[in-house]
Amino acid sequence: MILHAANHSLLRRGVFATLVAMSLAACQSPQMGAPEYSDTYAVKPVLTNYVLSTRFEPGTGRLVFEHEARLKRFVQQYHRRGRSHLIIATTRDAAGDDAQMHMGQFKRRLIEAGVDPKSIHIQPGAAPLGGDSNVVMSFRGFDVEVPECGDWSGGTGFNPGNLPHTNYGCSYQRNFGLMLSDPGELVKSRDADPSEPNRILGVMGGYRAGESAEAELPTID
Repeated sequence: MILHAANHSLLRRGVFATLVAMSLAACQSPQMGAPEYSDTYAVKPVLTNYVLSTRFEPGTGRLVFEHEARLKRFVQQYHRRGRSHLIIATTRDAAGDDAQMHMGQFKRRLIEAGVDPKSIHIQPGAAPLGGDSNVVMSFRGFDVEVPECGDWSGGTGFNPGNLPHTNYGCSYQRNFGLMLSDPGELVKSRDADPSEPNRILGVMGGYRAGESAEAELPTID
C-alpha cells in the first residue's frame, strides 16, 4: 500500500515537471534574425582593377569610333571610383610614327575630361602585342559586394517575442550598397576639394555687414 502511494506520488511529480517544461518551452520566442543587421548583411568594399582594352585609329591620338563611348564611361568611372593613377599602357605600334605627338593629343583629351594631369601615367610599349587592342587603360578602385536576400525560414505569422525576421535589414543593406557611387568611401573618404577662400571670405564679410546673401532675382518688365 505504501509502495503504491510512493509510485503515485512520483508519477504526479513527473507529470508536473513535464507540464512545467512544456510551459517554459512555449514561452520562449523563436530565434530569428539578429538586430545588428549591418553585421549580418554586411556591405563589403572590394579593391578592383578597372581595365579598358581598346585601340587607336592608325596614326592618330583618337580611339576607333566604336570605342569612344566606352572611353567616356571609363573616365566617368575613374572620377567616381579611382584610387590610383590612370595608367595608359600602349603597344610599340599604338599610334604610328608620330606616337609621342598622338599620345600627347590623347592626354589632352583626358585632361579636358577632368582628369588631373598628375594622375595620368603613360607607359609606351608596356602593353603586349597581339589581338585587337593596342592600348590598355587601367586604374584601381573599389567595387562592392552586397548581400543576397530571400531567407524566409523565419516565422512570419507567429512571433510572440516580436523578434526581427530572418530577412531583417537585408533589403536596406543591399539597396544602400547598390546606391554607393564610390564604395571606397566606406574604407577611406576622399580628400576634400580645395575650397575657395576668397568666395568664403566675401560671403562672411557680407554677412557681418548685414548684407543679403541671397541671389538677386531678375526683374521682368
